[in-house]
Order: sequence, then C-alpha cells, then structure tokens
Amino acid sequence: MPFSKTAKTFTAGAGYGLFVLMMEYSIIWGVVRDHFTLQQVGLSLLLYVFIFGIAAAAVKIFSDLWSKIGNKRGEYRASILIILAVFWFYYLIYDKLVKYFEDWPLRFYLLVLSMTIVIALLTQRVIDKILRRGGGKTEKIYRSRAMGFAAGLTAGIIICLSTDFVPYMGYIAVKAGIGWWIGGVVFAGGWYLLLRGGRGKIGWIKAGTGITIILTGYAGILILWNSVIDRPVEGGCNIGKPNVIFLVIDALRADRVGVYGNERGLTPHIDAFSRQGTVFRRAYANSSWTKPSTASFFSGKYPGMVPVDDIWDGLPKSVVTFAGRLRQEGYYTRCISANLQITEWFNYQQGFDDFVYHEGFEKRFLLFPPNLFIRNTPYITELCYRWGLFNDGDEITVNNAVIPWLKRNKDKQYFLYVHYFGPHFPYSPLRSRYSKGEKLSAQEITLLKQLRRPDTGDLVEDRTMKTVRDRYDDEVLEADCRVGEALKTLEELGGWENTLVIITADHGEEFLEHGMGGHGNSMFQEVLQVPLIIKLPGKRQVNVIEKRAELLDLAPTIYEVCGIDPGIKLEGTSLLPVMLNDSLDLPEQEKAYYGEVRPTREAVKAERIYAYMQGNFKLLRNEMRDKEHTVQYVLYNLQTDPGEKTDVKNLYPEIFTKMKAGLDSLYDYCRNNMMETEEEVKTKRSPEERRKLRALGYGK
Repeated sequence: MPFSKTAKTFTAGAGYGLFVLMMEYSIIWGVVRDHFTLQQVGLSLLLYVFIFGIAAAAVKIFSDLWSKIGNKRGEYRASILIILAVFWFYYLIYDKLVKYFEDWPLRFYLLVLSMTIVIALLTQRVIDKILRRGGGKTEKIYRSRAMGFAAGLTAGIIICLSTDFVPYMGYIAVKAGIGWWIGGVVFAGGWYLLLRGGRGKIGWIKAGTGITIILTGYAGILILWNSVIDRPVEGGCNIGKPNVIFLVIDALRADRVGVYGNERGLTPHIDAFSRQGTVFRRAYANSSWTKPSTASFFSGKYPGMVPVDDIWDGLPKSVVTFAGRLRQEGYYTRCISANLQITEWFNYQQGFDDFVYHEGFEKRFLLFPPNLFIRNTPYITELCYRWGLFNDGDEITVNNAVIPWLKRNKDKQYFLYVHYFGPHFPYSPLRSRYSKGEKLSAQEITLLKQLRRPDTGDLVEDRTMKTVRDRYDDEVLEADCRVGEALKTLEELGGWENTLVIITADHGEEFLEHGMGGHGNSMFQEVLQVPLIIKLPGKRQVNVIEKRAELLDLAPTIYEVCGIDPGIKLEGTSLLPVMLNDSLDLPEQEKAYYGEVRPTREAVKAERIYAYMQGNFKLLRNEMRDKEHTVQYVLYNLQTDPGEKTDVKNLYPEIFTKMKAGLDSLYDYCRNNMMETEEEVKTKRSPEERRKLRALGYGK
C-alpha cells in the first residue's frame, strides 16, 4: 500500500508536469510561433514528467516520515499539486532575484535559495489552510479547490513569464485585449477537468469535456495570433514607390558565401539571388559588432557620430533613420529582429510602425531558468544541445513572422527590416550537416567562451576549432535556407519587380586569425568584410562590382532608389550610380573607408580602434588602455598581406604619413559632429539584460 500511494503521487506529479509543458508550448508556439522539433518536444515531455513526478513522490515520502502535512486518505494528489505549484512559483522568483546579485559567493546564493524554500513552505501551509475553510474540509471539495488553484497559478505564471520573455507580448496584450489570457485560463480549466476525471461513463464524459476545452483554448490562442501579429497593414496606401526588404544575417562572414568564393555550398539561395542583383565583392561594415554597425547604416552616419559604442548604449532619439524617413513618406515600416541588441530596450524601434522581437531559444527553458543551470554552466548547455533540448532554430521562428505578414500585405507599401540572428555565437545549429554531431568537452566549451580574450587562441586545439567552424557553417546553411524561403515567398506574391531587396550582414566573425574569436574586439578584415547583394526594382544592373562599398552607403542608396529626400547630411554615398554604370569601378576613384570600435572586452589592450582604408593599404589607430593613453598606428598592405600580419609603415613612410593625416582628419570630423546622447537612452541596464548580453559573448 505505501508503494501504491507513492506511485499514485508520482502519477499526479507527472500529470502536473505534463500540464506545465502543454501550457508552455501552447503559449510559446501558439502565440510567439517559436520553432520546436519533435525531438525537443519528446525529450521535454520525458524530462518534465520525470522531474515533477519524482518531486511529488519525494514530497510525499518526506511528508509521511515527518508527519508534517497529515493528509487524510486520498488527499495526496491535491496537496502535492499545491506544493509543486507553489515551489515552482518561488523557484522562478529565486531565479529572478539572484540576477540582481552578480558575482556574489556561492554561499550567498545557497542562503537565498534556502530562504526561498522556507517561504515556499510557509506559503503552502497558508494556502492549504485557506482552501480547507468551510466546505473544503471534505475530501472532494478540497481536492477540487486544490487542483483548481494549481491550474490557475500555473497558467498565470506561464502567461506572465511569456510576456516577460518576449517584449512585444505587451503589444499583443494591448491589441488583443484579454482574449489570449482567457485562452490560457480556459486551457488550464480543461486540464483540471481532464485530471479530475471520475469513474465509469461520467469519467469519460469529463475527460472528453476537458480535452474539448483544452483544444478550444489552444485554438483561441492561434486565432488571436493570426488576427493580431500577422494583421494586414491598416489602410490601403500605395504611394507609387518601390517596396523595400532589408535582410541582415548577423555575424555572416563574406568568405562563407558562394558568390564570394566559398566552395562548400553553404549559400545556394543567396547565390541564386545574386544572379538577379548586384554583388559588391568588397563591402565593409563600419564597425565590428551589431549595435554601432546597425546604428551607422540605419542613419548613414559614421559610428563615431552616433554615440552607440557600449553594450548598454541606446540609439539616440535625435537620430534620423531610413525607417523614420520612409514612414514620413507614406511607407508602413516593420522590423522583425532576433537580436537582443536590436530591440526596444535600446531604442531601435524608433522609425518603425511595428516592431517585433523574437528572443530565441531562451524561451525554451521555462522549467530550467538559464541563469541557474544553463548560461552559467557551459557544459550543461552543450549537453542540452546534444540531447536535442534546444537548438538555434531562430531563423524559422523569424520566418514564421515574416512570411505570413508578406502574404497579408502583398498589395501595400512597406519597408520591412529583418534581422536574422544566426550564425551568431553560441553555435548550436538546427541540423549537423558539416559538424556531424561533433561533441565538445567541458574544458573545450569553457575555453571557447574565453576566445574573445587575447592570447587564448594558442590554447585551443585545431580539432576544437574545426568543430566550431563546422557548427558555424551549419548555421550559415540554415540562415541561407530561411532567406531563400522569404525570397521565394516574395517572388510567388508577384512583388519581385517592384521591390528593392538588400541582403547583407552587420559584421563578420573571427576564428583565431589574430588570436581571438567572435567579434567586436578588433577591426581586421575578417570582422569587417561582409556580403552585400542588392536587387533593384524592375531594372537590370551590373552583376559584380569590385569598387569598395560601406554599409553606411545603404541609407543614401535606399533614399535615391525610392526618390526620397533624406532631409539631412549623409556621410555615405549612394551605390545606385555604380550599379547602373560600371565605368566608375576604378580604385583611384574610391572613397576612403573609415570605421571604429570600442572593444567589448576590457582584456583587449586597445580601448578604441579605428580603421582607414585607401587603395591597397589599411591603417589602424589603436588608443591603448595604459596610463599614458598612448596611440599606436599599424599599416598593412592588403594586396601583398591580405591576412594583416606585417606592419609596413616603415617601408612606406610617405603612404603612412598621407593615410595617418586622412584617418586623423575623419577622426576629428566625427568627434566634432557627434550627436548628443539623451540621458534616458544611457541609463543602466537591468541585470536581466546584462545577463542575456553576456550569454551572447558581450560584456567586460
């Protein structure tokens, strides 16, 4: 009999775990349309059922031994469900709480956890006494109250956390009213009836009713998604100008694209697109990480003029972006971003009528808050990836928002900016075509997280780096596939001839070419050179351009193609003339390139790095972190030394002097024309935001 009671309690806990999983997936997939594989769902199901079942059985055994609860016969399931719901609630509160105490000793976290457990126990006792008041003293009524409380609390937790996980969920709540909240509660009610059940014919009727209610609640969630998130553009405006689709693939190196010389076949869809547009073989980002690079091409200004160079900086409200100008001219502007840095938190929503942010795979760890188990323990992250609990399928999630919206607005005037997140660190591809499931040890994973620090590259074995590069390539392949889906949709809708389409990357990626990995800590070619392919609306253009281009040239290009006056002075130059006439493709007619970065790692010896290119030469200016704040210059001959290994300023003193004067002149120009940053976009970021950015490899 004791074993039988424990088994029944395990079953009740397992049933509760199943409900948690169903609620989580219904909200995240139904509302956010996040991508899940069958393997993820299956493994999560086993994990939730096992952990909640074991927890319930353990609580039951502990309660029997210490006689603390004193339940009557048959009441275990109800009491256990209250305990599980309350403990889970406080467990998540604990996860939120410890984020405010970064870098504290382990004993402090254990103390906070112990206090959380004590508070959870006291709360459970209070709730138990409340539910037993009045008619709750009888077994039947108390059980009904307990299961209803557990279901309601769980539904509320998951809905609130989904809102917290995805910033634009607040937007959904406003537009859809309380409908999708009601859908979650209805879902919980169906589970309650299903679990409560009964015996004989009546039990089957209750089970059928529960399943019906569950499906009804879930259907309501899907309907709300389709009516709110994928809604058509309001009004029927068509101002007679071309639509604009701007696709950015985060951290995509140019040398991974077939049309740029890669022979591995990673980008068949981008390569096919390139045959209908113009390929800029020598295109460069003006900074080496997302935020300053994006701020630069959004505005057509040099990074040094738009003060967004720290991971906590927000885009100044005084910046005029191409999205804002196009909206003023009658375009409906929409952004769909999978990058935490391009979000409303950092004011990148300005200029957009509609801004959607997909957070990525962190939403898939509701039961296991990343701050406790995943992010701070790289090896657990690797194990979860191996087991299939998560992968970097964020491009699919992004396309789940892109493609339906395009179909609903095929006859409207719009500007659509899409920021795909792959192939960004951490490299956890959806499919292992090239990496073939290669595994990394705990030591290798820990070491890889330090690759952005100088002098750690020598410690990484070639085999490890091969696995990392292969995983990166797998993510490139996945990103290309999703870009291909979006382009195919556009072509099928008949919008191909009247749309300006731009495909590029915000920066590249390092793989120990200069002793480091990642991006944002140098200004070498591997992090600056990006693919840039542009298809003009309804025009034939030169296929390949060797003339150097910069991403800050994109804003004036968009303005000229759309026939819009920018209204401000731009530092970039429109690429339209050279796309229509290749006679300007001469090196001596190239505008000098200028870019800069403030390294995201304090371990980097330079506090700021500036790059200047003219002809075949490239000059770097490094402002060092030493007490004297010394400035060092390094000159490279890119024609004879494309890997940037040898400083040749002593071999070419005249060229060095000329380029130093040019770099210093642009340096002074940017500083004299820097925008002022409003206080509200320079505020300190929350520990939650800091944690997430550090998880992506940013931070000091």
